[in-house]
Amino acid sequence: MNRLILLLFLAVSTLMASAQVNVTLHMTQKLGGEPFAYNTSTQSSMGYGFNVTRLQYYVSEIKLVHDGGLVTSITDLYLLVDPALDTAFELGSFPISNLEKIQFSIGVDNAHNHLDPTSYASNHPLSPKNPTMHWGWTSGYRFIAFEGYAGADTNAIINNYQIHTVGDANYRTIILDVNGELNNDNMTVHIQADYEHLLDAINASGGLISHASTGASKKIADNTSIVFSAPGTTGIVEAGIVGSFNISPNPASDVVTVSFDIPMYEQMTFTVSDVTGRPIYTREIENLGTSFLVDTRWPSGIYIARMVSNGKLLAIEKFVVE
Repeated sequence: MNRLILLLFLAVSTLMASAQVNVTLHMTQKLGGEPFAYNTSTQSSMGYGFNVTRLQYYVSEIKLVHDGGLVTSITDLYLLVDPALDTAFELGSFPISNLEKIQFSIGVDNAHNHLDPTSYASNHPLSPKNPTMHWGWTSGYRFIAFEGYAGADTNAIINNYQIHTVGDANYRTIILDVNGELNNDNMTVHIQADYEHLLDAINASGGLISHASTGASKKIADNTSIVFSAPGTTGIVEAGIVGSFNISPNPASDVVTVSFDIPMYEQMTFTVSDVTGRPIYTREIENLGTSFLVDTRWPSGIYIARMVSNGKLLAIEKFVVE
């Protein structure tokens, strides 16, 4: 009996060891839908022109949700991201078969935000940097350092903006539905970041200096919720389905317009849930290739809208309520 138990234990241990995969986070870095580059003119969502001369931000407390809701926390890993330089990040080796979500936070968690930067090795993301990413003992690290020039249009970018975000209250957590791309014992997680959205609802055309925890500094922290996306979080997601699906405006305040045209399906259900999966809104609709209004006077946050027919997911869209 003892021998049998030992053999079973060894078999299970071998199986668990074989399930270890090396996970890499791959970010597609964008600015206004184009590959990210410094000193490149683009247009903001408010219509003015701007470029970026510096962008750095911290990522911490990464968690992988997998295999039916299991959560693997990646401890003591901090990323200092420069979109012009960084696209791939080795997260470690974990026993994962099916990846479902990735969670990460923008900034430095409270437990480490007020420690001495000189206590870290020189190559550690939290060690002293040039230009500095540390604001001081009280405020801690700059969670985001975002700088460039702006103007009335892309031909008149002459006014300097500097937006630095500090303060524990501006620590923001992002949750994305993802699939892990598995190749032997290597898994790649693909997400996209479009940093044009950092300036959503911020008018920097005349120049703007905000090194703080409030105002524009807080707003770019809030905007990170719409900077990041993953394949399958927006648009038509099922292969072979033809059509369109859109939520506007995004970010929303009181009301959004849901526009859709999915001609292969006549009876559909429109649902909205928060990022925890809690149902918020449901509406049965007939596909008339039209649009309807939804009252979105809900708590501020990220919401996921889905179009479903007989249990089949047709389309999905992420939007923000301010």
